[in-house]
Amino acid sequence: MPNPYTTTDSTEVVANYLYTQLSVPANMATFVDAGGTAIQGVWYGDDSELLPTTPCLCVVPGAERSVYQGSGGRPVMMTFTTFVMVYYGKVIDQQLNVHGSQQIANVVKRFVSADISLGGNVIDCYCTSLEPGVARRNGAQIDATRLTFTSRSKVLLNP
Repeated sequence: MPNPYTTTDSTEVVANYLYTQLSVPANMATFVDAGGTAIQGVWYGDDSELLPTTPCLCVVPGAERSVYQGSGGRPVMMTFTTFVMVYYGKVIDQQLNVHGSQQIANVVKRFVSADISLGGNVIDCYCTSLEPGVARRNGAQIDATRLTFTSRSKVLLNP
């Protein structure tokens, strides 16, 4: 029986699609804070000690879960978690950094929300949390915001 669903069964496909879309130069130019500071790069995986420039984004594949949904052919609903980290800059002026990090994170959130099916790879995708904080990178404290995106896909285990 051919697989009637056209969505993916791989968290790698979801994360790589987000990485590819976020790293298009024309798209990168839109990820700016209110002061006009734009991101300087997009990385795949959490390049925790290799941030050559900030602000930047890191797309990090997360958990993949599946549960049976329906009968015949073993259909499953898959849920993918993908993180997008916004690393804004060294914590110097905390208020300025938090504002900038949050502003860029919200632009990224709206950008991803506009592509609900992630190019047809999933049924839907949405931002389930946006968490401001501080990360330690290269021995420095960097203002960071973590966006969590949840995507759903339906596949047959044995097409």
